[in-house]
Amino acid sequence: MSFQSDLLATLPGRINSWWFYDQHGSELFEQITDLPEYYPTRTETALLHRHAADMATQIGPRATLVEYGAGSLTKVRILLDAMTSPLRYKPLDVSGEFLKSAANDLRRDYLTLDIQPIIASFTDAFDFGFTDGTNRVGFFPGSTIGNLDDATITALLRHARALDKFLLGVDLVKDTDTLIAAYNDAQGITARFNLNLLHRANAEAGTDFNLEEWEHLAVWNAKESQIEMHLRARSGQSVTLADQTFPFAKGDTILTEISRKFTPEILAPLFAASGWALRDLWVDPHTPYALLMLD
Repeated sequence: MSFQSDLLATLPGRINSWWFYDQHGSELFEQITDLPEYYPTRTETALLHRHAADMATQIGPRATLVEYGAGSLTKVRILLDAMTSPLRYKPLDVSGEFLKSAANDLRRDYLTLDIQPIIASFTDAFDFGFTDGTNRVGFFPGSTIGNLDDATITALLRHARALDKFLLGVDLVKDTDTLIAAYNDAQGITARFNLNLLHRANAEAGTDFNLEEWEHLAVWNAKESQIEMHLRARSGQSVTLADQTFPFAKGDTILTEISRKFTPEILAPLFAASGWALRDLWVDPHTPYALLMLD
C-alpha cells in the first residue's frame, strides 16, 4: 500500500503510525530514546542487563533470533552477548536503508553471526525465510506492541507461532504525569517526530499541509489505558490530496499513534487467543515495565 492510498483511507481522522519511520523519522526516534523523560528505553535496557543471562538460558544455544521493529539494533547486543553460540539474527524493520546500515555495523562486531535483515512491517504476514529447524525465538522490545489494537496484536502473535519462544517488552500502567512527559518532552523532539509525518505526506503523497498550522498533542486516555499522540490544527484550513479536499476546523486533531499501557487482565486474553502462554517475566522494581517470555 502506498502512503497516498493509505491516507485516502484514513484522513481526516487518522494517519497510521507506521509512516513515522522514514530515514528522518527513524533518526528522530533514536533521539527520543535518549531523552530523560522517555523512560521505556532506559528501563528496558536495565532489565536486559540485569536478566539477559536468565533470558539466554531459556532461549537455549544456537538459536535464530528474529527482532521485530529492530531500529538501530542496540538492545539486541545485550541479548546476543549473553546467548550461547547464536546462529542467526533476522532484524525486521520497515525503514530499509536505516536497517541495512545498522546491520552492516552489527556484522563488524559479530563476525560469526549470520545476519539476515527483513525489510517489512511486523503487522504484515511477512516471510521469516527459515530454511532449517533451528531454535527460533522472537524478540520484540520497546513496548511497540502497545501501538497496536487487540485484533492486530492477536494476528501478529498468531503469525509468530512459527517461532518457538517470544521475548516481549510491554509498558505497564503508571502515574499520568510520567506517561504524558514521556510523549511530550521539553526539547520538542517528539513534536518534531510527530510533525515529520506531515512533511512526509507532502513530499511522498502529494498533500499540502502547512506545517506551521499544526502542533503536537499528547493525551492520556484512561478509559482505553493508552497515551494518544495527535496533530492538532492551529487554525481552520483545508488539505488536498489527489482529487479530495479535507476540511479541518481550529482544534481538530489527527490521531497518529496510540501507546497502550498494559495490565495482566488486558494481556492474558491476547496471549490465549493467539496460542501463547506466559512462561516467565522480569519487572522493573521502580518504573512499572516488563519483559515477558512466551512459549
